[in-house]
Amino acid sequence: MLPRSQRLNGDQVRLVFTGTAKVFNTPFFTIRVKKQENLEKSRFSVVITKKIAKKAVDRNHIRRQIYMILRDISAAPGNYVISLKKMGSYSDFSKELQSFFVK
Repeated sequence: MLPRSQRLNGDQVRLVFTGTAKVFNTPFFTIRVKKQENLEKSRFSVVITKKIAKKAVDRNHIRRQIYMILRDISAAPGNYVISLKKMGSYSDFSKELQSFFVK
């Protein structure tokens, strides 16, 4: 799990969605990025809709898996909101995020 200092709260997520964030699409994710130069670290939020997983337990399990992957990734300072498009395995998510943040 990411430390609290590296996660976005609800207000910050709304700013990324309503602001001028860049949107990137991958097969599994939609990633919105709002760059901020005054941040020391990047901050993340993971959004999983009920369309993907009906039960809150399943959504939280997937969210925790993605946070575990993000913990080891270094990204440019900014706010990132990652939305899941479709279900996959942990290794699929890991490969996808690793390749995205390497670019």
